Amino acid sequence: MASPSKSIREIPAKWDEILLVCRKCGKKLHGGFGDDGTARLDKVLRKTLKQRGRKTVKIVPVACLDICPKNAVTVIKASAPSRIHLVASGSDASEALDALDL
Repeated sequence: MASPSKSIREIPAKWDEILLVCRKCGKKLHGGFGDDGTARLDKVLRKTLKQRGRKTVKIVPVACLDICPKNAVTVIKASAPSRIHLVASGSDASEALDALDL
């Protein structure tokens, strides 16, 4: 059996929060966010976080979270996995981030 120190390593992360954004929900909406309504939610959230100066949030598009809301994208904050956020198409990214306490 391999020594635990060789098989698993720990490295410091560059972020202090992770957002899981359902990629399948975003594909169903064909964008739906941003100024012209054609951008994906993960891209708009990244841009808004950068404008706010928050560089320590990692946004990870994931395959499917099995929630499948109509006209919305499912987002889960890793530090609060029991709270699922449904961001409606056309929502303002700043309001979404405020609802996520970011």
